[in-house]
Amino acid sequence: MESEKSNKPSNSDFKQQRLRGWNCSPNSVVIGSLYIVIGVGFIIFGCFVIEKSNEVYEVSERYDDIGECKADWRTPRTCVVELDVEEYMEKPIFFYYEIKNFYQNHRKFYKSRDIYQLMGDDRSENDVEKYCDPVTTMEDLGFYTTLNLTEDDVANPCGLLPKAYFNDTFSFITSNDTDSFIEIEMENDKIAWDVDTDEKFEENDNSEEVQWIDVENEHFIVWMNVAGLPYFRKLWGRIEQDLPEGKYQVVIVNNYDVASFNGQKWVVISTTSRFGGKVAFIGVLYIIFGACALFGAIIIFLTVYLRKRAGR
Repeated sequence: MESEKSNKPSNSDFKQQRLRGWNCSPNSVVIGSLYIVIGVGFIIFGCFVIEKSNEVYEVSERYDDIGECKADWRTPRTCVVELDVEEYMEKPIFFYYEIKNFYQNHRKFYKSRDIYQLMGDDRSENDVEKYCDPVTTMEDLGFYTTLNLTEDDVANPCGLLPKAYFNDTFSFITSNDTDSFIEIEMENDKIAWDVDTDEKFEENDNSEEVQWIDVENEHFIVWMNVAGLPYFRKLWGRIEQDLPEGKYQVVIVNNYDVASFNGQKWVVISTTSRFGGKVAFIGVLYIIFGACALFGAIIIFLTVYLRKRAGR
């Protein structure tokens, strides 16, 4: 008789795979009840989101259609837009610029950049040609800079996306009892994601000689994060003080011409909720999905009822 093998598993339920299995097979009543719970939960949460979204107050004003605000790529023009604040706005207040009819998500547009160059690497024209075409040299960039570069030098940063950088600037002011104007400070830091400022955008070692724009500028970083829709807002700054009701002015140094693509430019100031800005559409989506779940529950219970009546 052969001796018992030393590596034979012991005679236990676990090692001999005799453990009892559990099969999740809920009946129709359980599934229908689960649909009801999910549906009611989604609808309640959707109503909560809409309520919080309605608490957000914002004021917006278009400015590209004002005569003195007609932009010129080469000659900056200054104009003033008035914002009528009808509700008390509590800090923090976020200042956005909004552009409409701009397809920033076009594949050939948003792919036209060199990520290694933006991270501070020295890149030759051959290096960037694959990623930045058709804007690889200073000649392709097509506008004046203060750098002592020739037309054949590599554009840094290169590409269509950096070239189209939004370069209007804004100041926020109000008047006091003596009719003199007081500038309201806008904070321009912490408007971009930390991962972008820390890892994705870095100046070249000799940036003052080769880079036509500061790639660590957070306004530039915000612009380089591509919007998914042809109408979008991008954060310009934060106002860290409450704004009482009244009339305020935005002084705009206007460079960015949107006439060539029938675009529109707006300025927006907005308060926030715990969900951010106005996000009523998210609440509507939750309500729609909740209603679909409740409709599914009705179908399930109706099916069970009809089967019982049929004697199945």
